[in-house]
Amino acid sequence: MSTAPSDASDAGHALSLSGKANCRKDQGRLDEAVELYLEARAAAPRDPTFTFNLAQAYEYVQRYDLAVECIEKLMDALQPGEMTTVNHFAIPLLHLKLLFVAGPAYHARMQPVLDRIKGFPEVARQAVQKLLTHWAYYFFSGGGALERNRYRSPESRNQAPEAKNLKQETRIKKQEAKNK
Repeated sequence: MSTAPSDASDAGHALSLSGKANCRKDQGRLDEAVELYLEARAAAPRDPTFTFNLAQAYEYVQRYDLAVECIEKLMDALQPGEMTTVNHFAIPLLHLKLLFVAGPAYHARMQPVLDRIKGFPEVARQAVQKLLTHWAYYFFSGGGALERNRYRSPESRNQAPEAKNLKQETRIKKQEAKNK
């Protein structure tokens, strides 16, 4: 009889460690949080949740190199058919953010991530495209990485800036009138 823990108990152990790490992070004990996130990822290495948490913890302590490395290691190991949860699709978004904040030496590595996103299932691709309309993604994806109109809704693509401003002003006035 094997005494090795099952996948379910590994996942439970990883969740427990991650919970402790979250508490340490909230207390500002970031180095301890990183260590606990490392243990959680080791207990369930193919679960994207623990890689995501670890990468964020590395970001908090400004170890962008380690954050990028742990995400790239997971992404390289995963096959497209294994990407079955929302967390799998959140990883590339964090990856893009980290490549940007890590500095210019990392920026060239953004295009392959964007190319990989193009291969996502339609529902995930649409979610990513909606997030790409956020100003920060436009900012760091400038210089040809993204064609801006391609990731905007058809309504906003064909709308003049004046019409957008008028629409926003009308919404604000309606809200103000409702609040009175």
